[in-house]
Amino acid sequence: MHFYILSSNSKETFCEFIVNLTQKICTKSHRVLIYASADLLDHLDQALWQDGVFDFLAHAYIEKAEEGERLPVVLSDKREVLVQWEDVVIYLGESVLSTALKCQRLIEVGDQEPLALERLRAHYKAFQQQGFLVKTHKLA
Repeated sequence: MHFYILSSNSKETFCEFIVNLTQKICTKSHRVLIYASADLLDHLDQALWQDGVFDFLAHAYIEKAEEGERLPVVLSDKREVLVQWEDVVIYLGESVLSTALKCQRLIEVGDQEPLALERLRAHYKAFQQQGFLVKTHKLA
């Protein structure tokens, strides 16, 4: 379990970090589920389509886990997709996860926006209380 804390609170920087992290994970032959609110997923979808340093990342918004079986990156705000995903999850949801997940690796990302920091602190504490080892990465 990894928590990344960005030093800014810019939505553009946040989305850019998620895209770069997703690309890095995909180069290691993993499949990624980005779980977030529909509004944030819209921004991330646009960021994943834009040309950047890396090649285009094939991705799609899905509502059922089986819809994304062949894609390296899927976007969803559906809890049923989250609980069925078996590879890497970038969790950008608001609520503390109380459901057991099947994923191999869980990543949370936040920035310096006060509500985002509060959310990360609550999630960190909940995972620690459940006995998980949580690594924190503070990024400059």
